[in-house]
Amino acid sequence: MTEARSDTGSSDTETPGTGSAGTEATGTGATGTGATAAGAAGAGSPVPAGGGPAELAEEFEPTAEERSHAAALAQGPYPATQAAPDLHQPKRALIAAGELVVAVVLVLVAVWAWNRGISTLAYPLEGRDPLISTRYEGNWLGTAVAAVTVSAILLLDAVRQLVLAARTRPGKAADADV
Repeated sequence: MTEARSDTGSSDTETPGTGSAGTEATGTGATGTGATAAGAAGAGSPVPAGGGPAELAEEFEPTAEERSHAAALAQGPYPATQAAPDLHQPKRALIAAGELVVAVVLVLVAVWAWNRGISTLAYPLEGRDPLISTRYEGNWLGTAVAAVTVSAILLLDAVRQLVLAARTRPGKAADADV
């Protein structure tokens, strides 16, 4: 993705005595160990005239677009958030207490609605035991089930709120969990 730029003009011309692009021209290169000019520039790419490390660095300097992409990737796929102020908020304990109260009220409403949704009817018959019939009313039973479900969700959220109200983590431990 890097663009090869040359300040010396035409890059296809050979300087006398250097040979073709595939021959070795010793220098310090990118690794500092006598790498070849062709190896530092890539196979088949033109060899810079001087071949020194300063010229190679200028030759392969990243473009502005590449620097912006590298900066975006260095941050990671998600923006950095500061989790420390969000932890240990005592007001969450008050929210949890309110949710517990609402959950208890919803359980009481569920018991009331369930009892109201089941009715027993007795038809007396002469000489026999009375005929007993049980009638289930779906609207009251559905209300009871919905109230218990919402109560369970509120209990789970109350536990979460209590954990967040009391939980503290040092900065190093918070970073290690990620």
